[in-house]
Amino acid sequence: MPKEPLKRPPELEHTPANCHAREMLARVGDKWSVYVIHVLGDAGTLRFNELRSRVAGISQRMLTVTLRGMERDGLVTRTVYPEVPPRVEYALTKLGATLRQLVRGLVQWSEAHLKEVDAARAAYDARNRKPVKPTSLGRSAAQLRARPARVFAFVLAAATLFTGAAWQSVDAQVARTTSAPLDVVLVGGRVMDPETNLDAVRAVGIKGGRIVSVTSGVPAARDTVDVRGLVVAPGFIDLHSHGQDSINYRYMAHDGVTTALELELGSYPVAPWYAKREGKSLINFGVSASHPGARRAMLDGDSTAEGADVISATGAFVRSPIDPTRLPQLERRLDAALNEGALGIGMGINYTPAATREEILRAFGVAARHHVPVFVHLRSGGLLENAGGVAGVQEVIADAAATGASLHVVHVTSMGLSATPVLLDLIEGARARGLDVTTEAYPYTAGATFLQSAIFDPGFQERQGIDYKDILWASTGERLTAESFERYRKQGGLAIIFSIPEGAADQAYRDPHVMVASDGGFQIQNGKPIGHPRSAGTHARILGRFVRERGVISLMDGVRKMTLLPARRLERVDPDMKRKGRVQAGADADLVVFDPARVIDRATFEQPAQYSDGIVHVLVNGTFVVRGSNLVPGVAPGRPVRGH
Repeated sequence: MPKEPLKRPPELEHTPANCHAREMLARVGDKWSVYVIHVLGDAGTLRFNELRSRVAGISQRMLTVTLRGMERDGLVTRTVYPEVPPRVEYALTKLGATLRQLVRGLVQWSEAHLKEVDAARAAYDARNRKPVKPTSLGRSAAQLRARPARVFAFVLAAATLFTGAAWQSVDAQVARTTSAPLDVVLVGGRVMDPETNLDAVRAVGIKGGRIVSVTSGVPAARDTVDVRGLVVAPGFIDLHSHGQDSINYRYMAHDGVTTALELELGSYPVAPWYAKREGKSLINFGVSASHPGARRAMLDGDSTAEGADVISATGAFVRSPIDPTRLPQLERRLDAALNEGALGIGMGINYTPAATREEILRAFGVAARHHVPVFVHLRSGGLLENAGGVAGVQEVIADAAATGASLHVVHVTSMGLSATPVLLDLIEGARARGLDVTTEAYPYTAGATFLQSAIFDPGFQERQGIDYKDILWASTGERLTAESFERYRKQGGLAIIFSIPEGAADQAYRDPHVMVASDGGFQIQNGKPIGHPRSAGTHARILGRFVRERGVISLMDGVRKMTLLPARRLERVDPDMKRKGRVQAGADADLVVFDPARVIDRATFEQPAQYSDGIVHVLVNGTFVVRGSNLVPGVAPGRPVRGH
């Protein structure tokens, strides 16, 4: 070690303030390798950040060989986080609870490990009649192999030279942290974290609305909940949820949803939408800037329709083009909505067929300037060559490429029908060439929308490949005829459309990038929820039917499609989404606990307003909203998800 005092590397200034860091340095040739060990609330967890890319390769190998050996012997479990700089977390499973005990345990393990390595090498040399040759440094190969473990143990021990009474201060800090009881600890559950692929029995500790520990040990807590035999996963994030009211939130909570976002159609204006829900919501909520809503405000002078209600309205905004000289006015309206916290721009082009291709391109340009996604219901769906789903995807991919905007195509199966694989190929091809394009699907063979909307303008049978008998009137459950179609279209209301092939959802979900989103939302008529079963059962249906019963995707993939993927879609817009979709220390305590052997959707087309089964507990920001499969009364822990 050098005699001159060690200086704190500038990289260490970025160490998180809530961690207790000790700088560990090892001399290798003329290079320094710099690591930081974070002592977390659970003293049995360490985090190492390699902070200098110019570190000599041998130092990385020393650390890696030692810790991988410990992992093999069951002393640690390893989790890798794709961060900059990269972070690797090693949770200790068999060593002591303090750093002093850790070093003692490391030294003991190192000696045993070296004996094993030397014995194996000696046996190999004997079999192959190869003598042990000195290395270029004058050491035997066995001595060189001994170096990683010994140096690593030394690096840890050397902290006493740099920090004086560091051991005592760290031990005291650990004691203070672990002695303070947590709010909640979920004990004995199968924890599934889709980012790290952790799939193991752990205790999840929660305090102040955040996850503070995911450990083998059980920390003290005011509320200890036995979840043995159950899966603990991130709360589900629904990017496409039209049911933004207290009744719909209850059904979503029973389906494991902790964050419900209205992004396809959005709302306009945005600020009143957020204000209406602040402090009153069971689950987290958020909205995009509505292109059809801004269009209606501009052409009809009416901005009273909130969220998806805009597509049930009539007026010039549906079938009147905007003169090109007035398009800047529309852009300014979208700018204002984004400045109010909208998460992107929501576009239902199919519902505003008069919107020109130039108008849509200009809206993409607004999104690109604000660095937010565009969430698009395509201009056309179905199988027609020039007015089907393929043409619809090609239009918006071209706009994304021309402007640089991020693109999310909603409900790909209901737009592609039997051509769904072609739409997926277009999206994957765009991704492979650097465009930021994603999509979603719901797990049903029927969609739903308002019968009075432009989707049912003359020619709908040819465009969608359906007839009157394929339409169900949600209020009565009857299949339509030509006569009843005309009558109900004048009346207005929700219709369910059976047009999606049986295998389309399977094809979509086997694509690793396709997310799950419900497109749900009950209409409330005389206090009774009316609508599609996806409003109550989408996520349990994935777990029960697509994972357990039919094996279309794995359980981890199913969880990932409902948690991590939608969280990542929004991380550039709202960096707080990096704390969602994960079960990790520091993440928001949005969690669902379900029974993998029992979870299932109960909602049907005949009786859609039925809670899912097997969703046992749901926590939103650390507060139970569902406990023991029952709603918790009088709580409203939901928080806004807003653009920054």
